[in-house]
Amino acid sequence: MFVINDCVNPAIIEILRDVVEGPEIDVIHGHITFDGHLRVSAVNNLVRNDIPVQTTLETINRANKLLVPLSQMPADQKFTAISFNFSGGRLQTNMKYPE
Repeated sequence: MFVINDCVNPAIIEILRDVVEGPEIDVIHGHITFDGHLRVSAVNNLVRNDIPVQTTLETINRANKLLVPLSQMPADQKFTAISFNFSGGRLQTNMKYPE
């Protein structure tokens, strides 16, 4: 659980900070894809309260700094994407692993 608590969630929160307006009332969902070194390569389908939004390259770079420890993960534990939902101040994630 180290990965979720110490690296991935803070990186997602960094992306959310860029688009959130009211943390208790906003509903935000999106899909993050990662490269082979577990750096964010894209943030897709980012939607806040049914309105598409975008994050900045600067925000993605800040998120990637939080993910640096993941580059040491064994290949069989690496994931390729995360879908997330943020609602009522709570973050839910669903990781996708290679087949």
